[in-house]
Amino acid sequence: MSRTTHARKKRIDMAARERQREKRKRREEKFILCLLVVGPPPKMGLTLSEFEQWKCSVRDYWLRLHIATDPPMNSNTPYQFYNSFMKWYDREKREAQKMPDIATKVKLTQAV
Repeated sequence: MSRTTHARKKRIDMAARERQREKRKRREEKFILCLLVVGPPPKMGLTLSEFEQWKCSVRDYWLRLHIATDPPMNSNTPYQFYNSFMKWYDREKREAQKMPDIATKVKLTQAV
């Protein structure tokens, strides 16, 4: 293979990888936006303030996930993200229920 052919092929490969990276980024952004707009599954039955907290949790989890790793996006990634987020969110919710916050403690002490 000649030097010019090799250089041209390398440029084409780099351009294809860049397009693929951009496409993956757009899909990720679209997915996270849909997740934020649609919100949690109806079975969770959250109040408006809880829903706002949920949205912040989604953003935080997404950022943490992508700071740690940059997995290649495939057709299953949105589902994997959603499932892992829901597992994490449920775990966080259970932990929060185990340890009542200060406002709840104040209400309990005032009631007594």
